[in-house]
Amino acid sequence: RTIQTYSAEVNLDLPFGTLTSLTALRKVKFNFVTPFFSNPINPPAQIESTSFGKEDNSQFSQELRFAFDAWDGRLKGQTGAYFLKENNDRVEGQIQDFPTPAGSGTGIYPQSVNARSVAVFGQVDFEVVPSLTAPVGARMTWERKSGRFAGFKADSGPGLPPPLGSIGGYDVTGKKSWKAFTPRFALNWKATDDVLLYASVARGYKSGGFQGLSGTASGASTPYDPEFAWGYEVGAKTDWFDRRLRLNVAAFRTDYSDLQVSQLIPLCCVVVSNAAKARIKGIEIEAVARPFEGFQIDGSYAYLDAKFTEYSIPGLNYTGNSLPRSPKNKFNIGSQFETPVGDLSAKLRVDYSWVDDAFFEASNIPQQLWPSHDNLDARLSLSGPDDRWELSLWGKNLTDELTPTYVTYFGPFRQILTPYAPPRTYGVTVAFTI
Repeated sequence: RTIQTYSAEVNLDLPFGTLTSLTALRKVKFNFVTPFFSNPINPPAQIESTSFGKEDNSQFSQELRFAFDAWDGRLKGQTGAYFLKENNDRVEGQIQDFPTPAGSGTGIYPQSVNARSVAVFGQVDFEVVPSLTAPVGARMTWERKSGRFAGFKADSGPGLPPPLGSIGGYDVTGKKSWKAFTPRFALNWKATDDVLLYASVARGYKSGGFQGLSGTASGASTPYDPEFAWGYEVGAKTDWFDRRLRLNVAAFRTDYSDLQVSQLIPLCCVVVSNAAKARIKGIEIEAVARPFEGFQIDGSYAYLDAKFTEYSIPGLNYTGNSLPRSPKNKFNIGSQFETPVGDLSAKLRVDYSWVDDAFFEASNIPQQLWPSHDNLDARLSLSGPDDRWELSLWGKNLTDELTPTYVTYFGPFRQILTPYAPPRTYGVTVAFTI
């Protein structure tokens, strides 16, 4: 993967505020070969699948914004406009080796997608009274995506890998435009110098798009829609004991419409579709304590209740199921101690986390359970004056937990495919500034 990024920022001070121009150009070239599936069928017969491809992506963006300050600081805000143009040329291939030539083959899926996004936005923070501020903002976005999508057999053998299956290939085009209005309203109350209470309501938007790889012509040319969400949050950010203890608490709820869900279709591909409705609610607690110089202990706890409130696909009803990768409980705790060693600085950091059960798929079937798991990491570092260099010895997953990163269930074959996160890993890192 080769990434080039170029950016320029220009600020112009005017009598009523500051005008800022942000220009950015990004280019990415990506080549990959991934052996992603190997499985015995009626041993010693074996299925081998390999994915390969390349991608050229370019993005240009331009933002102009004006920040202002009026009424002796009681009214602050900014307004502006944003433009993004993106071109993405991608070719992905799949090689499928079955025990017989009739089941083997190579499929190629070229894609060329152009996207454009234009937006205008603004926000003001109005000081109602010296301790109460009311931020209000909004953004209007217009997007358009168009592309050409193809899939065809690339070799002369009789077989062809999924997702093309037995169809003869396709070469189609597709385009779609969307627009979204996303406002935000909030209140911030500085009850004391060490206590901030807040509440906010905001609408979010995630762009629609086309399938990354499709098994049919209609699937390739048919876009999935954007998802929208209304988010509600109340909370408090507090400091105690001369700022030796920081405690933050938040309660939130998010209501989704047209939620985008990625579903792995066995022997095909990953398909993105829109669930009708979903709801997430929960609480988060964060704490940081510094009882004495050089020592810190920090941690957090989150409770999450995430469900599909309305989601049906032909033949299946997932209403009431948990959202994928949404554990009810999770927490982490960490501590670090830093001390000078002559002209150098030494730091020891230890982190422990635990995550509750969840599911990898909307179906919530037991075969695709993400079991509860924990993780222990540690890092010992030594840095030079002005942090110009650092030598670190670290260990990850020190308890050597076997943690799945995904579970795919092939029901017709009664097979489960499970890749895992790395086992216990040690390393040494040297970092320096020239």
